[in-house]
Amino acid sequence: RASGQFDAGAFTLATGITATEAQAAKVQSKIDEPMLTYLSSAIAKIFRSELTRATATGWSSNNHTSENVELLAFGPGSASIPAFIRNYELHGIMTDTLSI
Repeated sequence: RASGQFDAGAFTLATGITATEAQAAKVQSKIDEPMLTYLSSAIAKIFRSELTRATATGWSSNNHTSENVELLAFGPGSASIPAFIRNYELHGIMTDTLSI
């Protein structure tokens, strides 16, 4: 989005999914929308079937409810996970534990 142009080649390199001309045009139209907030949600909708096939996961929406979610952890690094944690904080704990 920084360039203002959808790069289908870069998209394929990043995801392994080849965009059709129609999909590329839809993504570009979303990029061109002046008030678009979440390009990732638009892309997820445009490539829903490809993403479902690639990940073997289906989602009912791209929205979040901000509800608390239970998390169970065991093994190395699990003691460093507090009783309550924001989802983005978990990534750092996991990468530190895995030394990556």
